[in-house]
Amino acid sequence: MNLFAFIAVTVVAFIVGVIGFSQVIGSIQNISWRPFLVVPMLLWIAILAGGVYLELHFFPSQPLPLIIGYVIALLAVLSSGRIQ
Repeated sequence: MNLFAFIAVTVVAFIVGVIGFSQVIGSIQNISWRPFLVVPMLLWIAILAGGVYLELHFFPSQPLPLIIGYVIALLAVLSSGRIQ
């Protein structure tokens, strides 16, 4: 995998991860008040899993950029201070 593809996959994984992880965490926090939040939570889990599938389909020998993007995104969401 060349450097451009590595950076592109990492940036896309980071953007999708930040949006997806924040939606999942927000849904988990508010599920007791709004039970219908299970649907968006499952949707974003499916989108994150779909990203894993697409990355492994197109770049099967290089899962590292997706992992890096998702981990940085999860750490950014967890350290943002918005989790109660």
